[in-house]
Amino acid sequence: MRRINALSVLLIGAMFLTGLVAVPVASAQADAPDIAGENGWAVGQTIALDWTWADMPADVKAAMPTILAMLPGFSGLEVDEMDLSLDAAFYAVLTVEEVNADEYVMNAKMAVKLAAAGGLDMSGVMPKVGNYNISDADGLDFIGDIDFEALDIPTEDKEVNLDLAMDFAFILSGTMTLEKDTFAIKNVDLTLKTAAVLSFDAKNLPTITYDTFYDWSSWSATSYVLYNVSYGNYDVDLKASFDANLNIAFEPALNIYEFPMNVGDEWDVDSNVTITGGMKGFFDATGLTQEMEDGLFGEDGLLSELGFTELPIVFDELELGELVVKDGKLEPINTNFNAVVTVTGEEGLNVFRLSAETEGETVEYTYSSNLIDIFDPAAILDMGDIGVDLDDLAALGITVDYHEDITPDEASAEIKSIENYQSSVDKKARGISDLPMGAIMAVVVIAAILVICAVAVVLVRRK
Repeated sequence: MRRINALSVLLIGAMFLTGLVAVPVASAQADAPDIAGENGWAVGQTIALDWTWADMPADVKAAMPTILAMLPGFSGLEVDEMDLSLDAAFYAVLTVEEVNADEYVMNAKMAVKLAAAGGLDMSGVMPKVGNYNISDADGLDFIGDIDFEALDIPTEDKEVNLDLAMDFAFILSGTMTLEKDTFAIKNVDLTLKTAAVLSFDAKNLPTITYDTFYDWSSWSATSYVLYNVSYGNYDVDLKASFDANLNIAFEPALNIYEFPMNVGDEWDVDSNVTITGGMKGFFDATGLTQEMEDGLFGEDGLLSELGFTELPIVFDELELGELVVKDGKLEPINTNFNAVVTVTGEEGLNVFRLSAETEGETVEYTYSSNLIDIFDPAAILDMGDIGVDLDDLAALGITVDYHEDITPDEASAEIKSIENYQSSVDKKARGISDLPMGAIMAVVVIAAILVICAVAVVLVRRK
């Protein structure tokens, strides 16, 4: 792992925490916020979904055959039963704990909950297992929607069953010490807790692959498609638990913002960074196919690039570049972080886009005088140009609630509820673990890093 990757994550985490500040500013430029006397700010959003096939609108049911026809091997299937439930929530709260002559001391906490379960039962006529040569002369227009009988591909009645269950919780809290006049970050204490349990079961899940080849035995080449049909049963289980505490000290203070702020402004960031703390947790999975394992540990696999070769992945004894953990304790990291920050654009009154260039990499982030709106599905799914209407979502059994006027006390109570949920998921993950005691440290930090990156860089936007 290169140094910049780890430090970028820490920088992004600091950006997220400072980005929670909500102070109305009426000028055409962003000035350093004055938060003395403020009690705190909070934001909360929830998404709930409850689907059953019987309750789905008629037009959705009518569209399902077209959707299935786009999937190789699914064109002969019809939905018999479907149920999907989702209970997701995000809450964040920021409070000013102390104001002295030249510093702000602030506490921030965010919590994410995701509980999902679903099942899909389908049945219909499907091709039998085998390899079939199909000539282009047979009128093959689309490999997913073909007439098996017309192409002399034997068929049989089959049932396909899919079941998914997932429980996930992520808690991030921090105490920040900021320079009062510049809002530069002097010190950050971060505590992270996350746990996940996921199971995926499938029966008769079709796998259709095809290769095109040409017969050059005559003057005019004839093309063929080798159509390969197989079915698989899957029983995949994932379990993870992770806890970490980090202290990040910056000398001089990290000036990721400079006020007053205007589009086109540019400044240098140059700070010595000291990181201390510890981490523990585990990540393990069973039932993975060879293809899935190759995707994780193969030559270009996500985890192999980080130095991991097999599951379970252990973090209590870890060495990834400058990141060294022994017996669950992080060896102190002392390094320098420097970057050039540019204010690249403005999205509204006192909402600025910024870009930090460092060692050939780019970290993009946002400053806003308003609270961030993280759990916006339009932002998560990049649906801004599609025009998704909340009433349309409600017709599908999806409810999205934005708690715009939630108080810090109310948000804290909701966060406490998610913390209890995280604790129960953590116990569930540890209870089903077959790992020896020394192996209960793992890779969920990667998921935590991805969440921080997604929250801080991609989804930070003004409410």
